[in-house]
Amino acid sequence: EVAGQFGLSVDPHVIETRFRNVFQARGGLASLGDHSSEALERRWWRETVELVFKGFGLPEQFEEFFEALYRRFGSREAWELYPEVNSVLDRLKKSAFGLAVISNWDSRLLKLLDEFKLSPYFSRVLF
Repeated sequence: EVAGQFGLSVDPHVIETRFRNVFQARGGLASLGDHSSEALERRWWRETVELVFKGFGLPEQFEEFFEALYRRFGSREAWELYPEVNSVLDRLKKSAFGLAVISNWDSRLLKLLDEFKLSPYFSRVLF
């Protein structure tokens, strides 16, 4: 969707496969170590996006493309919750289970959990 806005015509399945390969080859965000920051995460994502799209031709306005993509995946509109998520989390929260999120994603996850009204379910979020 974002790629098309910048004149790129690429098969989403091909991009997804390429993304998974690049993500794994780079060691994921864990490669940033324990001392990550939003700036380091953003730079890591920029480099990753560049590697993913390099083989398909980078848009002339790559910085604008990256920013649009980065914003998109940091917004609720890019994600979908399964319909049963809230009811399952309600049941688990009422049980003896303590709930936490352990993710290989970045600090934008906190905002997304808030936007989806999921933050109250979790006592801890690790990324």
